Amino acid sequence: MFDLAKMNDKQRRASHALIRRGSMRHLLHERQQELYDLVHTNPESMIYSSRKVGKSYAMVVLGIEHCIRNPNQIVKHTFPTLTLAKEVVSELMGKIIPFLPEDIQPRAYRGARPHWVFPNGSVYHINGADPGSINGLRGPRCDLFLLDEICFYDKGSFTDTLFGAIIPQQTTV
Repeated sequence: MFDLAKMNDKQRRASHALIRRGSMRHLLHERQQELYDLVHTNPESMIYSSRKVGKSYAMVVLGIEHCIRNPNQIVKHTFPTLTLAKEVVSELMGKIIPFLPEDIQPRAYRGARPHWVFPNGSVYHINGADPGSINGLRGPRCDLFLLDEICFYDKGSFTDTLFGAIIPQQTTV
């Protein structure tokens, strides 16, 4: 994984060229690259992995990459609770966004439901699957769902999330 402070101009230009082409794989360490490759070969992947591998970081990279590659997309990154989603994704966005070329960096909107809007119209939402947050998952469509820490969803919330929000939004995309 790159350290932004240690990148020279040539490395930064090369990184920006890859990102503009829609590839952010180079921002991941070896284990995260394995997860990245798995997801790109099987988009409906479920990854079961030990702690501290960097799954959430890799998922945020995948979501940002999807937004950059595809205009007017909706990405929803969901955690067991909205509070956890805010803590984790906001921190990771703060680490990843500085690597993006300035003209394609998203604008952050803080509040009850933080989200990031990219210049090409794509939007990256974060949500919780807890009963108090599940309505934020609903909508007419979602182009990419990222379900994080799924083993910590309670059974009822997961069922509501899957059948009440995810499946209905995936029928048209």
